[in-house]
Formats: sequence, structure tokens, C-alpha cells
Amino acid sequence: SPHSSLTPSASSPPKSLYHWIHAEREGLVWVLGCAFLGALLGFGVGCGWFTGGSGTYQMVLATTTTTTTSSRSGATDAARKYEREYVVTEWRVALAERIRKTALYEVGTFRRMPWDVFVS
Repeated sequence: SPHSSLTPSASSPPKSLYHWIHAEREGLVWVLGCAFLGALLGFGVGCGWFTGGSGTYQMVLATTTTTTTSSRSGATDAARKYEREYVVTEWRVALAERIRKTALYEVGTFRRMPWDVFVS
């Protein structure tokens, strides 16, 4: 039958894991390589490295205002000065705070030891 070569026969011994990995190494390298590149791409997009960051540059009112004197009327006016600042959206700040409170993040950044998670 044409499918007899695909099914293992009763007389052939089972392959060890090492032999199977050795025989399928090219396919495993491709799968693991694609998974690794996908993880890096996802991490880069999630962190904002590939999308221009987690915020945007916006023109915001400066914290200090300068006063100018009008030459015609002699009155002083507060001049508004705008500066270009990098502003992070509020929902991203809240999400970052929630992530930093998780046990997985604390263990991953060595702020907590893994066994402390199970004790408390």
C-alpha cells in the first residue's frame, strides 16, 4: 500500500527524542526562529518602539507665564507660551501601574523572590 511507509511497522524500534530532534532539526529551527521573531515584533509594537512610542508630542501650555507690557495702553498682559512636550496617555499610565503590581512582573524584575509569591 502507498501509505505503508508512513506508518511505523511493528519490527522497527521507536526513535528516541534525540534522534527525532536530529532528524527534524531544520523544521524545528524554522518554527522556533519564527516564534522568536514574532515575540520580538510583538514586544516592540507593545512597547511602542515600532509605533512611535507610548505617547505623542503635543503643544502644551508652559508652566511659567511671562508678563508683557502693552506700549499703547500701559497694561500688563500674561502672554501664553506653549512648549512641545512628550505626553503619555492616561490609560497607558494606568495599564503600566497595573502591570507593575503583578507578581509575575515583580519576580521578573527581581523585586520579589519566586518563593515569596507562594508564601504570601
